[in-house]
Amino acid sequence: MSAPALYHGTRVPFGRGGLLLPAADTGSERRPGSRDDGAWVYMTPDPEHAEWYALNTPTRGRTLPRVLTVRPLSIPEPDPSTYDGEHGMQWRCRDGASVLAVRIVR
Repeated sequence: MSAPALYHGTRVPFGRGGLLLPAADTGSERRPGSRDDGAWVYMTPDPEHAEWYALNTPTRGRTLPRVLTVRPLSIPEPDPSTYDGEHGMQWRCRDGASVLAVRIVR
């Protein structure tokens, strides 16, 4: 049985085969409204949830919002900062993720 697809929303212009690393490692964007230290890559099994993040990420001159289909590089863990009723909707991984596909959000 294969693992469910996971998604990440961003405005960073990743392409298929790219490597998504924690913001602390790259100096890249952080989750909007978060007190996150940037040591994690966040992902969700819900593409609409990832699309919301893509649309609500500050642009800072970045390109169009996009949803990445990703494969974590290590076993992801549940994000402890999720709200009641959201459990299982957000995962995080310290080692990053590889980009399997990209969809531009219009």
